[in-house]
Amino acid sequence: MEEMGYRNFNAIRQLGQMGKFSKMRADGTLSTSNSALLLLTYMASVTYDWDTERNCPTADAKAKGYPCRYYKRGAETFAYDYGKLGISPEQAMSENAQEYIEKRKGAANQEFKRSITTLKDWGVIKQLEHAKNGNPAGYLLLLGDEEENRAVERWARQCLGLPMVW
Repeated sequence: MEEMGYRNFNAIRQLGQMGKFSKMRADGTLSTSNSALLLLTYMASVTYDWDTERNCPTADAKAKGYPCRYYKRGAETFAYDYGKLGISPEQAMSENAQEYIEKRKGAANQEFKRSITTLKDWGVIKQLEHAKNGNPAGYLLLLGDEEENRAVERWARQCLGLPMVW
């Protein structure tokens, strides 16, 4: 299996260089959301790449029928992988340890939701599946031009058995 995400990450770098993630503040300075950018790069690193040169799935993804640039791991996996659920040794030893953990989960979930909203506002993700029955929502990463994004979505919908909606 080929390394996942490196082409996706390169696409994010190109979008960043074009100013896709910058927002003008009221004082006239540019800013960005580091939390949203962290989430986007995480999503890109754990999803199958898209062959941008041929505008088609990579050979590995095609052979296995895996959707490219499709994130469905949810908030908790992201939070766990980035250490956002940890508590101090003192908290862990207290009788309120579970309460501290639940607070961390709640805060991480809220940060994830805010970042998802930002990524949607930037136009770099699209929700294809809603969360249901304990399964997280599924998000398509829109890291190319319109033609490429349409091809990535078509492939993802085909792999996931979702209707083609344009």
